[in-house]
Amino acid sequence: MKKRSRRGSGLIEFAMGFSVLAVLFVGMVQLAYSMIVLGQLSSAVRTGARYAATVEFDEPAHSFVDKIRNVVAYGTPKPAADAEAVAPGLRPEHVTVTWTRDAAGVPDSITVALKGYRAPGLSGERELTGRPRMTAPRTGPWTPPTGRYSAFRSTR
Repeated sequence: MKKRSRRGSGLIEFAMGFSVLAVLFVGMVQLAYSMIVLGQLSSAVRTGARYAATVEFDEPAHSFVDKIRNVVAYGTPKPAADAEAVAPGLRPEHVTVTWTRDAAGVPDSITVALKGYRAPGLSGERELTGRPRMTAPRTGPWTPPTGRYSAFRSTR
């Protein structure tokens, strides 16, 4: 073979190899970013569940639900108007708060989870429904409703 016909082959090999490495690098960066956001969300839900375990459970108003949602989304029960979310695009509307009651009707445990949040992923955004989720036992005060349930007393 002539030496002339091999000229430029190193450049072509470099271009092909570099393009494969660039795609792998971008994929690793995207995966790392997704893991960081998932960590932020998990931490926010855990913080919200810890707060929910001790916040006053007021019935029938349930004003504590908005406070829990704000703790998950902004890190505080009463965020400022310009408060920054703990994860990109997270809003209080993405947080669900549910609870269970014991046999006496006293709130027993409370669950905090995400619903409808679109998290970044390798293949575009992915909707997180029901996760991350955290359930905590209720240890805070309970304000029983007035009326037919007024016979219930908080034992905690």
